[in-house]
Amino acid sequence: MSHDRNAFLDTSISHVPPVILLTGGIATGKTFVSEYLGSLGANIIDTDLLAREVVSPGSERGRKTLALLSEKLGAEILMPDGNLDRAYLRKRIFSDVNAKKILESILHPQILSLTKERIAEPVSTYHLMVVPLLHKGSPYLNLADFTIGVEVFEAEQKKRLMARDGITEALADEMMASQISRLERRKLVDVIIINHDRGGVVRKLDQLHARIIHHTLGGRR
Repeated sequence: MSHDRNAFLDTSISHVPPVILLTGGIATGKTFVSEYLGSLGANIIDTDLLAREVVSPGSERGRKTLALLSEKLGAEILMPDGNLDRAYLRKRIFSDVNAKKILESILHPQILSLTKERIAEPVSTYHLMVVPLLHKGSPYLNLADFTIGVEVFEAEQKKRLMARDGITEALADEMMASQISRLERRKLVDVIIINHDRGGVVRKLDQLHARIIHHTLGGRR
């Protein structure tokens, strides 16, 4: 099921190939949506995966980023093998606002830069840019021709989050509350998909994919 403004038919496509942005709250099913559209031919650009890439010690970019993070936040953020200690860092930024700001000031520009590099790569269909932490004024909105939001009923979202991360209900509530509200997110997207009935979601995604291919690529596929 979905909320559809039908904006896509009136949207001016500014990118070739087109860039479709996918967003949604934590544990709402963005991975399923992106993987399904990927199976139909979309080129997936997942900013969560790019966030890992920019701190990979196996690349020059990653090594430079890790060195800068270590300089600003301390060597304890690195594990003995040189990788980022994500568990430690997650706990630290949860309680240290300044550390979170430093981390974001270093990582966010690099993730955005890498996203733009991937968008510039040629594909035969379209790019699906997955951006979980979308907000008003986000630079990713300027990169997108069309935006899809994924939602799930709040009780189901909490249940999924607790099961996925093995956390308490209190922590799940806190994590969900830390994200932008559904109302705020809905103002940023063109189509909202309620991820409740899997069959219905698949049918909607098939329709969206067909519209994207037909409308933006002139029905060449």
